[in-house]
Amino acid sequence: AINPHVLILQNILKNVRYKNYFINRYADLMNTTFQPDRVNAIAKTMADDLEPEMARHFNKWAGPIELFPSLWVATSIDVPSWKIAIDSMLSFMQQRLSYVRNHLETDFNLVKQVDIALKVQPEGAGLIKINTIVPDQLPWAGVYFDGVPVTITALPNPGFTFNRWESITTNLATKNEVSLTTNVATNDEFTAYFNTLDYQLTIYPNPANNTVNISYEVPNEQQLSIKILAVDGKVIKEIIPHSSFHVAGHFTITFTKQQYHLAAGTYFIEFTSDAFSKTIKFTML
Repeated sequence: AINPHVLILQNILKNVRYKNYFINRYADLMNTTFQPDRVNAIAKTMADDLEPEMARHFNKWAGPIELFPSLWVATSIDVPSWKIAIDSMLSFMQQRLSYVRNHLETDFNLVKQVDIALKVQPEGAGLIKINTIVPDQLPWAGVYFDGVPVTITALPNPGFTFNRWESITTNLATKNEVSLTTNVATNDEFTAYFNTLDYQLTIYPNPANNTVNISYEVPNEQQLSIKILAVDGKVIKEIIPHSSFHVAGHFTITFTKQQYHLAAGTYFIEFTSDAFSKTIKFTML
């Protein structure tokens, strides 16, 4: 009889959406958690921890042990044979990924394996999520499957906003969506381009006799605040409270020294949003 858990999995994998998710999730893990260098480093650490006790272990228990009829475990009989077994296991793990990928390709009738590289421009402007993982270093490359679409999402760092995607060979239906799902039919490189988010903030005239203008640009609707600060950091006036949503566009705010009772001296305009912060000093004559 077939294991009921196997039947459940077979039925789930008949659904294309679930099948693609499981294949991509497995590919994500093979490109990160199951990388041979990482797995072998963990195994070597464990072996190093055990090695001082192995001679005493074999003296007490000898080996091998028949767990069930014809099922033998702990087949090493001494420290040298144990080390040979460890080396064999490390060699197995070093070669395992290529076999697993070939099994997936064959068992699910996939077209072929493809290399996908990820980059951002400018460097340090953000990260990229592919399916279920976010590589912590870019550029980055992994192996996926033609016939199983991948989803990539641009994650801008503070001070940047997403601009567009570019690829070398894949024809992208849209380049301006932060997240896109596409089949990759050949080795390809995807680059997420970001813009510096500076809001074009300017204060003029500076110094000012009476009237001050604050000019800025908002790329999309968001929460932001604009404050006038004294030199000691005390808030004199919150011109735009952070609790309100600001629409996109180019704006100019004008105020006079009488309006906010500003004496001659030095002040600061503090502009803050979730992704950007800038403070500009200005002088009132």
